[in-house]
Amino acid sequence: MLLNPEVSMDELILQGATIITAGIDTTKSQNILLLLMLALHPDVQNNVYNELASILDEDITQVPSYEAVSSLNYLDRVIKETLRMFPVAPVLARQAYRELTVMADDGEYTIPAGTVLLTMVTDIHNNPHYYDNPHLFNPDRWLPDHHPYSNHAHCYLPFSNGPRNCLGYKYALLQMKLLIVNLVRSYEILPTETCQSLEDVRCQCQSLEDVRCQSLDDVGLI
Repeated sequence: MLLNPEVSMDELILQGATIITAGIDTTKSQNILLLLMLALHPDVQNNVYNELASILDEDITQVPSYEAVSSLNYLDRVIKETLRMFPVAPVLARQAYRELTVMADDGEYTIPAGTVLLTMVTDIHNNPHYYDNPHLFNPDRWLPDHHPYSNHAHCYLPFSNGPRNCLGYKYALLQMKLLIVNLVRSYEILPTETCQSLEDVRCQCQSLEDVRCQSLDDVGLI
């Protein structure tokens, strides 16, 4: 509001509520995948535990400070790698508000104004041009001296990028970190007998009831 006096308190409250409500399903899905990665990679889980033990208070009933949680660098890398392999939005849609020209390996392309552009985030995150062994879960690829951003500034898009990126991405990241802080210090995350690798993982959407289609002729609309 201080930066933009035209924003009312009601609008500010609405935006805050949007960040919280829009982050429920998305962060829930990412938390599940984050726990799955820890279960399938016990060495990574052990490293996370050791970092938590070295930085946070031994009394697990104490709520860690924001500064302490922010200093968990290895956990940051684990979350980044999970979001790389399983981005929140696998596809991003943007509409060109003016005509523009883009360069590609095979030449120059003109994008007319009004064109809807789809960015395949999953393909970018698994492109070996940007990431060595992209199908390997490797948090250490996010070490400062291995940073993928050196290959391209926009090769990592779990929350989109630019002025229209996700408003609540910091809230989502903090929520993920707090979940791990509370779980890994008290529990060991183990895979089930039927899920021992990523090949055993399946994601699907299924309706509880049948979805039926009715001809518009039958209801007199055409």
